[in-house]
Amino acid sequence: MPVVRSYTGPTVPLSEREQQILRQIEQSLYEEDPHFARGVARRLQSFGRAWLARLGALAVVLGLAALIVFFFTRVLALGIVAFVAMVGGIVVLTTSIHALTARPGRRSRNRLQELPGSIARRLRHPRRR
Repeated sequence: MPVVRSYTGPTVPLSEREQQILRQIEQSLYEEDPHFARGVARRLQSFGRAWLARLGALAVVLGLAALIVFFFTRVLALGIVAFVAMVGGIVVLTTSIHALTARPGRRSRNRLQELPGSIARRLRHPRRR
């Protein structure tokens, strides 16, 4: 049974009895309607990824604005911060979009991850010319 923790605001700790009741409710939900429970968990996870995508896009835009300001002021530290913000934003944006668009249960076609296996296959079975 997956545990989804997407809420990061202020929390009030539950008593041991309340935690036990909550676990029983979650367990009964998964037993009664596992399809619905998985759908809710998936939506909560995609909400967090969508928030990260927005944060990445914001970092790219702010980095671009800082880069424009850097061209006028010539403050090196501002240029470095702008570059780091844009690169970091692009990384966060692309990874969260990739996670949002990935189909569950389907293997990702990441050529870089497949490279060691491909090299090993070619070494075991070289092509004859």
